[in-house]
Amino acid sequence: MEELDLKEILKIFYDKKVLIIIITLLCMIIGGLYSYFMMEPMYKASTTIVLTKTDTTTTKMQMREEQSITERDILINQSLVATYSEIVKSSTVLEKVINNLSHLNLNKGKLRNNVDVSSVEDTEVIKISVIDENPKDAAEIANEIATVFSKQVIEMYNMNNVYTLDSAIAPNGPYNINHPKYIIIFALIGIVISCGYIIIINMFDNTVKNKEEIERMLEVPVLVGLYKYDETKKNGGKRK
Repeated sequence: MEELDLKEILKIFYDKKVLIIIITLLCMIIGGLYSYFMMEPMYKASTTIVLTKTDTTTTKMQMREEQSITERDILINQSLVATYSEIVKSSTVLEKVINNLSHLNLNKGKLRNNVDVSSVEDTEVIKISVIDENPKDAAEIANEIATVFSKQVIEMYNMNNVYTLDSAIAPNGPYNINHPKYIIIFALIGIVISCGYIIIINMFDNTVKNKEEIERMLEVPVLVGLYKYDETKKNGGKRK
């Protein structure tokens, strides 16, 4: 197997630039067709809730005398974020959501997989995201989960400290499809495939292509070179 140095590899790539361009363009076309026609668009809608002061019986006079949200309340709410995140995806909450949205014919297993709950670090904010094939359904499900969850917290902990910060709205476009991104990715794949193919073919090609290769292989100078006769140059370049 012949070893190739960087200069030779670059020259090989340059000589085969047409092949590289063709393969890259074909891959870009495949990437475009895949993203436009083969990928199923999915839509993500999110609602955010915040944990507020747990004591709702504080009078207006007391609120003027002390802060509306104390440091103790913040620490308690932050410790509840992880617990609340699990409650959001619990069977109790999801089954109530499914019953309330019976017109959507939701499946609990699929719904649980399509619900993502995340918390903003060191805050009392919880973000509930729902993925669905229909943008309006995704927003409706997210808002219903937040509503059911708030009521569930009151039943379980006997306190009303969940407030909807932002309601979910139907997204304008799918979250999982980015046409330029996929075209660029497939273009890079095409470049890698074409360059890899060219390198492998040339590494296993044992034919001698020019006198420089003969001198390098045999370590002797070439005294005479014979050039291939071109019949098109006969009679002024006109073939008879």
